[in-house]
Amino acid sequence: MPSKRKKTNKPTGLPRGKRKAGAAPPRGPRAPRRAKGVPERLKKLSRLLKDGRPRSRLETLTIQRHDLEPAHGRGFYWDEDEARRNVAFFGLLKHWRAEWAGRPLSLEPWQEQCLIAPLFGWKRQSDGTRRFRKAYFEIPRKNGKTITSAGLALQGLVADNEPGAEVYSAATKREQALYCFEDAKMIMGDALRRLTRV
Repeated sequence: MPSKRKKTNKPTGLPRGKRKAGAAPPRGPRAPRRAKGVPERLKKLSRLLKDGRPRSRLETLTIQRHDLEPAHGRGFYWDEDEARRNVAFFGLLKHWRAEWAGRPLSLEPWQEQCLIAPLFGWKRQSDGTRRFRKAYFEIPRKNGKTITSAGLALQGLVADNEPGAEVYSAATKREQALYCFEDAKMIMGDALRRLTRV
């Protein structure tokens, strides 16, 4: 005959909301993980702020607003691999004018950190598309506006994984719009020409 246990009213668990020390936290929504590559990117941004180059207040704010970690709580994430891939794309391009003709195109640190990397590195958590759909750059004369725009146009045309991609160059005058188009034709390096048939 099985023995009968005496029932007690003694509580067997801990009161709600309290856990034993060292116990695993309760399951719930995961906290966003630290984005891969964030520490290196933050170091580059910090170096850019301390490089001694004259900059406007707006450029300083642009650098400071790279909220690589807090943005994860707002539905965005930083894709360092995508940022690097798009920065590296510019290495496939070649200068074609004056004394730089034939040399690989290399971005200045401010171009990489303030223009290219943020444009392509930020993604939406909901669908993985880019955070920024439009970009507006104001850059003084002789700072590579046209060649940077031509590089972005080529990137969108041949390296953005979009079938049937179309890129347009617009300006107030046809001749002005042709500057970007001509640069895009001329800056394609041999490596990029071999990879594509543009």
